[in-house]
Amino acid sequence: MRPTLACLSIVFCLLLAQPAAAKSFSDVPEDHTAYNAIEALKQAGIIQGYADGTFKPEKLVNRAEAVKIILGPLLPEEELKKATETVYTDVPQDAWFMPYVEWARQGFKIIDGPPKATEFHGGRTVILVEFLKMSQGAYALKPLEKNTEVKLALSSDVTNPDEWYYPYMRMGLYMGMLNIDEGGKLHPAKQLTRADTALLMYKLLAYKQAASAQALLDQSTGNMNLAIDTLENGVIGEAAHASVRALLTTRGAMGISQEVLVKSLGEIGKALRSLVRGYQAGEQQNFAEALRLADEVNAYTAAAVEQHTDMEGLAERLDELAEKIRSSAKEMSGG
Repeated sequence: MRPTLACLSIVFCLLLAQPAAAKSFSDVPEDHTAYNAIEALKQAGIIQGYADGTFKPEKLVNRAEAVKIILGPLLPEEELKKATETVYTDVPQDAWFMPYVEWARQGFKIIDGPPKATEFHGGRTVILVEFLKMSQGAYALKPLEKNTEVKLALSSDVTNPDEWYYPYMRMGLYMGMLNIDEGGKLHPAKQLTRADTALLMYKLLAYKQAASAQALLDQSTGNMNLAIDTLENGVIGEAAHASVRALLTTRGAMGISQEVLVKSLGEIGKALRSLVRGYQAGEQQNFAEALRLADEVNAYTAAAVEQHTDMEGLAERLDELAEKIRSSAKEMSGG
């Protein structure tokens, strides 16, 4: 049985509040990437610092700490006390994290127990895909059942849809929890720091509160521009990855907002995918398909601009590239 989630409404309200006027931790400056996330979670009582006034943002987080960070907002003290013993051979009965681990196994079912796993490995550093799986499961965020057709490479290091962690990475993009690094990678096996976990939890809770639409739109346009730039430079593989990420983030935004601008960007996302597929068809000398996809780009961009004129700039760039596909396909096919 899961505990009641009523306490989350208080957490969400605190997360949406403005950060405190004075920063909480001496080692987290206001220009730190995770500053707002850390401050919001501190005010919400989800994370704490150390006695010396520091947060230690670069300190690695182990699995025991990760489970507490994830389940802390969901478990009132009276619920936590109901876990009195553990089945894991490497978790002492009196360990501070024992109740969280057993709630994770029994109540939320986000970690495996016997016979599949008899040890928890609480001291091992948690990695990104583990944190995504546990946090998405705890907050009942199922891996995109309505978007199962998206089974494509998400980045140069997340290419196999059959990997166990792929749905959680995909959902992480959909919700705006993830961003690529400067090298275009998502790093599924990254060992997480305290700052990393704060950012992930903040973004997850913001999505649950339907407060992340603008952030998702920003990520979408960033990936769209990256895809277009890489197409213009002939790097079709990277463009394909960026177009998939853009499609997922626009769908994520559409899942929490029905504003016209969001719907319009969704059309641009579809146009971008058709454009990339058109380039790929041209590479494979499937010129009829390339021409069909070029026309599809124009149809989607026209729909986008009709819904919202702010999409004109992106639509023009996509239409120009579609025309290049069309001209090249006709020339190569002798049409």
